[in-house]
Amino acid sequence: MIQELRNEPFYLLFAKHFLTDHKEIFRDFFPHVYRDITFSNLKQLFAKIEYFSQYEKEREDIVNYIYETALSKHTIKDRAKEILQVVQLKYRENESTNHSSGTSERP
Repeated sequence: MIQELRNEPFYLLFAKHFLTDHKEIFRDFFPHVYRDITFSNLKQLFAKIEYFSQYEKEREDIVNYIYETALSKHTIKDRAKEILQVVQLKYRENESTNHSSGTSERP
């Protein structure tokens, strides 16, 4: 999950580029357009480029939806919360493992 929290994919979206390689994180963030904005291979990429070059209004609608959603819901504060949740989960897993094995770590 830590790898999924990287910022690079979002930089493209904030720049209003909307086609990106397959990333699971976008399924959660943009469920309504996930299939439209991701591709798994070059054949899919070229097909999407061809399609959206013919349907510019649909492309613009998707770009605007992604951009507005990203600006409103994916702020630094939101990302920090996600990171803290991951850290907290890892901490709890570590604590659980230490308690079940009968060991305790001291700082």
